[in-house]
Amino acid sequence: MSPVLRKVVKKLGRFPTQRDLQNNNLSSIGTAITHHGGANAVRKRLGIEAERKDKGYYSKKNNVHKEVQAMIRQHPEFEGDLPSTVWMNKNGYSSLLGGIRKCYGSYGSFRKKEGLEGIQVATGKWKDLEFAVQQAIDLMHKHKFGNLPGSFTLDKLGYASLVVAVQKYHGGMPRFRQELHTRLGIQGEETELSSLLEKYAGVAE
Repeated sequence: MSPVLRKVVKKLGRFPTQRDLQNNNLSSIGTAITHHGGANAVRKRLGIEAERKDKGYYSKKNNVHKEVQAMIRQHPEFEGDLPSTVWMNKNGYSSLLGGIRKCYGSYGSFRKKEGLEGIQVATGKWKDLEFAVQQAIDLMHKHKFGNLPGSFTLDKLGYASLVVAVQKYHGGMPRFRQELHTRLGIQGEETELSSLLEKYAGVAE
């Protein structure tokens, strides 16, 4: 990965965003970056310094808002939503996350203000299996998934909290997926799943 990534960095004059990689048909490099610990870890490994902002830059709300919008544009895979705090820390946005917390009190408060409450929920709620199952159903419907994807995809899409909850409280992804299928009565047919999702998510036309 390093020679190709270095070539892209040289061409752009900076570390590439997810959109940069997609535009250059290098989405697999983005996957590899995530697999190797995220943008911060890969930058450090390659000796590439992250872009630095002036001291106090992230203490101003207008700068925070501008950088959040830039992040959303650069990562269309989030479909206009905000990623998890885990993803932000791993992918070079820790300073922005710090600015959000400084200006708005917490990441959850900022999400609520922006109308992006999403899957960020109170600590302890994830221990409830019923809650976790409903969140899984909701995200499957939102992204039109025929099945609950794996941990890597969920984390990439900003559902790191669900992944952690499944692993910590609900027996791991295979067991949780089996529980989800049992509750929904899934027998492997995507058409059946779609109708069940409509029933459980309350979106039947």
